[in-house]
Amino acid sequence: MSKNSLLLFLGSLVIIVSFFGIPSSWKTMVFSILGVLIIIVSLSLRKDITTGALCMHLTEGKYTNSYRQNGPLHSENIDNNEENNLRNDAEGKKENEKVQNNE
Repeated sequence: MSKNSLLLFLGSLVIIVSFFGIPSSWKTMVFSILGVLIIIVSLSLRKDITTGALCMHLTEGKYTNSYRQNGPLHSENIDNNEENNLRNDAEGKKENEKVQNNE
């Protein structure tokens, strides 16, 4: 069961348990346990999202310069590609200067 599914299941249990005819002391204990489980799963999901673990399989071998506001997810690929991009940018500027000087 994925973490997303587990979170949905635990949330559903919170809703369902409130309609059970169980004593309030048991409900309190069940809600406390479900709350702690929801917190643990949510923090685990948050960790996966911030480290990029959820989308690693989608970005293998791909690199784009677009929308890199919060830093790289895969430093090795980006470092190599950044060096190439900087080299290409420098070469492009030199060519532009040559064209402008010839005009």
